[in-house]
Amino acid sequence: MTNIDLTPRQMLFVLPTANVDGTLAPLDFAHPVLAAELADALIDMRRAMGHTDGTAYQYRRALMSLLRGLPDACPRTVSLATPGLALIDALHAWESALAGNYPPESAIPYKYGRQIRALVRVHAANGRDVSDATLRWAQAHVLHQGGDSTPLDEFSNAERLAIRNACRARIRELEARLAVGRRLLASADDPRSTGWERSADVLWGIRHLGRRPGASIEADVLRACASGV
Repeated sequence: MTNIDLTPRQMLFVLPTANVDGTLAPLDFAHPVLAAELADALIDMRRAMGHTDGTAYQYRRALMSLLRGLPDACPRTVSLATPGLALIDALHAWESALAGNYPPESAIPYKYGRQIRALVRVHAANGRDVSDATLRWAQAHVLHQGGDSTPLDEFSNAERLAIRNACRARIRELEARLAVGRRLLASADDPRSTGWERSADVLWGIRHLGRRPGASIEADVLRACASGV
């Protein structure tokens, strides 16, 4: 990684009620490189797009939410250019947790997810390094709904909230299972040489050998499952 400037990023927001010093010091956060990159993206966006101070301040609030909400498992040195899925897993965890931090009718989870994605895209558009996985995340749909759609009349408000909460729970469960799968794959070996005795190796075999021409691995997988792997 090239040398990263971690000095404070100066920002001032002139709002209707007060002038706000929005200076962001990357070293104040657990992930200083990421903080510096996204703060620079905000400064660049503000300059290039002519956002009002109020709009730019809302982007800063989204950035603060992210920097304070990333899980501890995310490496301290992570950046937008870091390969692999560590940052993606952390972004998913942060975005998923937003739903529990605001009332069901709030549009903030959607807004924050959209704004952080925009900052990542600005960083990439300025020619700075962004990993393929992170750029795909930034170009994907926001996890949470925007809150501006018209509810269907056939459901009561309580039923709509229950359906939404159930869907969110399913999504979180799926994301947790995907994260477990990624961790298993990271520790796995080719079962053709190590045997079909570890769940991580069986998963590796399904992922890498399941569609290859040649002998089928179905019997190996079934035997592994039957033995309790």
